[in-house]
Amino acid sequence: MNYSEAMNEGTDIIKKNFWLVLIPIVKDVFLLLAHYLSFGNFIEESTIPQFHIKFTIPSVIPSFKNILDAFPDLISYNTNTGWQDSVLSYNTGIPSPWNKIYILSSIILFVIINTFLKGGFLGCIANSYLKDTKSTLKDFIHYGTYYWIRFIGLSLLGYIFLIFAIVIPPLILVYFIVAIPLLYVSYALVWDDLPILNAISKAYHHFTSQLGHNIGFMLYIAIPIAITSIFLISLARWNIFISLILYNILATTYVAGILVKYAGKIPDMSTHSELDIYI
Repeated sequence: MNYSEAMNEGTDIIKKNFWLVLIPIVKDVFLLLAHYLSFGNFIEESTIPQFHIKFTIPSVIPSFKNILDAFPDLISYNTNTGWQDSVLSYNTGIPSPWNKIYILSSIILFVIINTFLKGGFLGCIANSYLKDTKSTLKDFIHYGTYYWIRFIGLSLLGYIFLIFAIVIPPLILVYFIVAIPLLYVSYALVWDDLPILNAISKAYHHFTSQLGHNIGFMLYIAIPIAITSIFLISLARWNIFISLILYNILATTYVAGILVKYAGKIPDMSTHSELDIYI
């Protein structure tokens, strides 16, 4: 399946399941509101550049942070400023050690909710592609629950590696190099219904076995997003809410396209027992 076919199919999936774009939009709005409650503003206008271009691949659940690094995040680390851009860096006034317990509890709750959303989000896209049908809220809850533990484990592996990269700065470069061939891990976990380590192995093999083709596919996504980011970030200086809505609609179609590209033409449905059996 070529690039444009995958993206066209992904666009069709989101047209049938347009409600899925609410997941990244609501998540981003929540982060803006959390920042407002913590710091008294949705985002520092001075942190939004007048001109900015960002080459990126959307995260599985897209976020405006994909194209604007200064966008609020519950957990974020910058090698120059440390944790100060994070919503959880706000001084809650809770005395230590309770403040540390509050922060740790917030991080755990964030991971639990985010991984559930990720499983439901990607599961509904896969379900819609496999069955050529609309996914429902019932589907979302089912897939969120079904893939939950595996996405929690995958997130923990990522955080552990990131912590090592922060403690040992040269590992940050390794972190990003390793992340490139693992683009398809979440997609392999859902589409092929694999355990975590098997999904990592399958994703790595899938990417490296067609290295040139997959790098070309990444550029096919990253270049249009980069061009669009110039407009959306300029628009964010006027109204960040409109910008994040537009970006998340676009990025959600790309996520669907990535899953379609990974899956290829639909194989024998019997090989996808969970997606096939569940109604």
